[in-house]
Amino acid sequence: MSLYLNYPWALLGLLSLLWLWYWQQRSVALATPWRRGLSFGLRVATVLFVVLALADPRWLGTTTRQHVVWLIDASRSTDGAALAQAQSLISQVGEAENAPDSQSYVLFGQEAQTLGGTEDLAKASLAQGQDMATDLAGALGFAEASFPSGHVKTVVVVSDGLSTAGDVSATAAQLAEAGTKVHTVLVEPERQAEVLVRRVEAPRQVAEDEPFRLTAEIFATEAGETEVDLFRNGTRIGTKKIELKPGLNRFETTQKVGREKLNEFSVAVRPAEGGDAQVGNNQASAIVQSEGKSKALLIADKPEAARYLSLALRQEGVLLDVRPPVGMPTQMSDLQNYDLVIFDNVSATSLQPMQMELLASYVRDFGGGFLMLGGDQSFGLGGYYETPIEDILPVRSDFEKERENPSLGLVLVMDKSGSMSGLKVEMAKEAAKAAVELLGPQDFAGVVAFDGEAFWAAELSSARDKYAILQRISAIMAGGGTNIEPALEMAYSQLSVSPAKLKHVILLTDGVSTPGRFYEVTTQMAQDRITVSTVALGTDADQRLLEQIARWGNGRYYFTDNPQSVPQIFTRETMTAAKRRRTKTLR
Repeated sequence: MSLYLNYPWALLGLLSLLWLWYWQQRSVALATPWRRGLSFGLRVATVLFVVLALADPRWLGTTTRQHVVWLIDASRSTDGAALAQAQSLISQVGEAENAPDSQSYVLFGQEAQTLGGTEDLAKASLAQGQDMATDLAGALGFAEASFPSGHVKTVVVVSDGLSTAGDVSATAAQLAEAGTKVHTVLVEPERQAEVLVRRVEAPRQVAEDEPFRLTAEIFATEAGETEVDLFRNGTRIGTKKIELKPGLNRFETTQKVGREKLNEFSVAVRPAEGGDAQVGNNQASAIVQSEGKSKALLIADKPEAARYLSLALRQEGVLLDVRPPVGMPTQMSDLQNYDLVIFDNVSATSLQPMQMELLASYVRDFGGGFLMLGGDQSFGLGGYYETPIEDILPVRSDFEKERENPSLGLVLVMDKSGSMSGLKVEMAKEAAKAAVELLGPQDFAGVVAFDGEAFWAAELSSARDKYAILQRISAIMAGGGTNIEPALEMAYSQLSVSPAKLKHVILLTDGVSTPGRFYEVTTQMAQDRITVSTVALGTDADQRLLEQIARWGNGRYYFTDNPQSVPQIFTRETMTAAKRRRTKTLR
């Protein structure tokens, strides 16, 4: 047994005792001799304890107790041979005269895990070791950390030595420096026929219709015949039979790219039956980008009217695809085939929220181009206020609050029946808030909520106090039946006496109302210049009645089965009402 200091340079700190003695002698503090001696002794003890702590002393001794960690490769490349050989070796070592004092067993593949004993080892399988990879360096580090103290450290590795991760040599050197012995047992599993596609090589960018060479590296353990399939963007474009020789084989073909901007070329092999142990490695791919003609996508409300634009772009070397709003891409891979996306009079209500998020990401994250053409379904009138698309536009989609504009009185009549609970009522409240936020200080806003009965969730008042109106909208809760007539009458009663110059009602419901005097109430509102628009939310709504109310009230009818599109409908409708007041101002 001997004392060892890990950091002996820390003993230089003892020199501070000389300064401490000198300071003690020069001190003029009034104290009795025994108190001065006690003070000096405590300071000396403190310095000694700090210096010894920094030096990190250790008592070293010798031991003959030995612990062995068995690292057993359970990756697929050993095909279970390492498990079988390890069980045989462990049995032999346990019966030997110089058997180790203790042993532990670690199964490793992609990760390492400790087994409880030889019983668990007998039940072990490849799946336990996450057999698709081999991290031998990580397993060695795991073994070093699992040794009990006071033992001679020995690691026995049973593996084929094919590691897919980490620096095995560096880890082994660290173990040797720490005094850990590492022994290896090489395992050679039974040879099986195997064919795999190692990689596919092709130029990253080529010009349209320009030939290029595509090369695939195919590895085989045995000679034989195989069929090679060639795919472009998931479609098979060719098949060829080739003879494989043991080792590395090269398959070459000449290809071209057409109008698609991104092209995925895949090579897959189909060996003869019994000629391939694993099928998961039989295919590889390469991406080729076309540098051909620029390509634009036009989303138009009237695709048939785009022939002149298509002709003009084609003369400039730009190809144009024309689609209606329902053809708007839903995947980034589709959008990335275009350099530019053009919206021609397309409203936000004709798009899904996911499609708008996708287009915003296409412009913001991938550098795609976007152009929105004007029209009565574009910008603010198209309902793009506070949408992801508004964020990528160079202009805002609300309207100027000009003082000379006539005031607008807007009443939102919202269904809060039990069928509106959950996402529906929350999106309806968000829609109402978005509509109120669009109003100017000269405008008036109110919210009528109804189920079996109707009440003012927010009395018709000046939009100057938007915060109070928004707070009352947030408090609306779903529950009850559906009765529309009282809600319309309440909206009519306050709008009819409102000082607003223009007056508008938006009715939202998802159900069927109890019978009422809808024609009489709505036509009377129209006679008093109060327009009524309706929104049917879901297929369970009385779409025929809501369409009739919108027609009687000189308004517009909307249908949606997606609650997330309701805010766009409300903002679009509010902007349309604002357009009426702009027209009146110009006159």
